[in-house]
Amino acid sequence: MLYAPVTPTDMASAFTRVLGRPIVARPALLFAVLPLPARKGGYISRDTQKQKDLFGQTPTIDDAVAGIRRDKGLT
Repeated sequence: MLYAPVTPTDMASAFTRVLGRPIVARPALLFAVLPLPARKGGYISRDTQKQKDLFGQTPTIDDAVAGIRRDKGLT
């Protein structure tokens, strides 16, 4: 399954919507200690038609979070 890149705030908002309770994104210690290399998003195809043909429509962040909720049995 293909996912579009999202920020921690986007993920927290999606979990808030899916779980129906407030979720707050907090920085991980690892990110505070280690510098992150610059990411240009080159792994994302500019022409996504072939991707859609092979894998179907890309799920939204809410779809992805709902799948995590279902798979992990979160309430």
